[in-house]
Amino acid sequence: MEIISPAEIIRKIRASKNIIMPGGCANASGFFDEFLNSVDEFTNLEVLSGLSLGSYPYLSRESDTKINYSTWQAGMGLRKYFSENLEQLNLIPLRLGDLVEVVGRKRMIEPDVVVVQASLPQNDGSINLGLSVGANPHFISQANIVVAELNHNMPVTRGDSAIDMSLVNFAYESESDLLIYDTGVAEERDGDIVNNVLNLIPEGATVQVGIGGIPDRITERLASISGVSIFTGIISNGLLNFIEGTNGNSKVVTGEVAGSKLLYQEIHENDAVELARIEKTHNVIALSNTEKFVSINSTIEIDLSGQANGEVINGQQVSGVGGSLDYIEAASWSKNGLSIIALPSTTRNGKCSKIVPSLADAVVTTPRYSVDYVVTEFGVARLRGASLRKRAQSLINIAHPEFREELEHSFFRK
Repeated sequence: MEIISPAEIIRKIRASKNIIMPGGCANASGFFDEFLNSVDEFTNLEVLSGLSLGSYPYLSRESDTKINYSTWQAGMGLRKYFSENLEQLNLIPLRLGDLVEVVGRKRMIEPDVVVVQASLPQNDGSINLGLSVGANPHFISQANIVVAELNHNMPVTRGDSAIDMSLVNFAYESESDLLIYDTGVAEERDGDIVNNVLNLIPEGATVQVGIGGIPDRITERLASISGVSIFTGIISNGLLNFIEGTNGNSKVVTGEVAGSKLLYQEIHENDAVELARIEKTHNVIALSNTEKFVSINSTIEIDLSGQANGEVINGQQVSGVGGSLDYIEAASWSKNGLSIIALPSTTRNGKCSKIVPSLADAVVTTPRYSVDYVVTEFGVARLRGASLRKRAQSLINIAHPEFREELEHSFFRK
């Protein structure tokens, strides 16, 4: 591992054909800043990443960038650029469980350079991936060049986080603050949604929760259910309440952590929290053998047949498939397992129903035959095994009262 400046690293990799940037809250800002300053030195470069919760300054029109950017998960920071219809911005429709089969040597995407954010070197000769493990160990094993930001603030986490320093080609040290992720202020109706979800979860369940406001509120209160453990792809600040409520005695397995500085301090050398590789966190077959596996995710809208769109709003890409379908399938095969899609009945301003006659953008993230329970603040609809007519009536019953008549007319009187 050669310790050099970000500027020197850029000079050494400028002939590269692609770079996989870190995702989640692993924001290698020192590399990003230098990359932005030197972006015109690259020709025909493709930048790739999954869900990144940071910013993408090298995509701004002001940077006059010529790079192409491809992602399999459009995060919040990318929405602006999708709305601008940048020609060099591309979405790769991909479920996370398939990622290692798509990215690798002699595969569809052959990684040239991978960038990670990690801890300072440890006594055993390793660096620690801290907040973001997931697909990073796989990327590191497949890339020609590995670049690491060694951040003084990165927590050391348990699980699959340790990477031998010999696998890293170039590194630089940084004292920059870690990226913070906030799920936002809870709405009054969130409490009713959470209550409806918690009433479905059996004691002793292994629970997967997505990321966002409602999933985080659910995580905060999971400790109220006896014997519950967490197994998920990414988790946020609700984990603090869970650890406190279970006295650290319930196991938590996750691929990534995104949240507050306090959360990052809590997971440092915490044996109750395991950061795992994507081959473990999104292994549908292994998870389906877990009894009482419960999957909880949200979505943008769901139509009266039960199919859900979790990716597009008004024609604009705002998210991706992520791992939701992996977990929904695992829950459907699990003995006494179940999957839940939890969402508010309307948009935040109350002007649009999230239960709709049909999906306007024709993007189906979750097929109707995979949906089990749907939960809003107005109740629970069980769709699995139900006819189209029964599905529609069940969903209308949990829609906002102001939209029920319109929904009934669209389905039953057409």
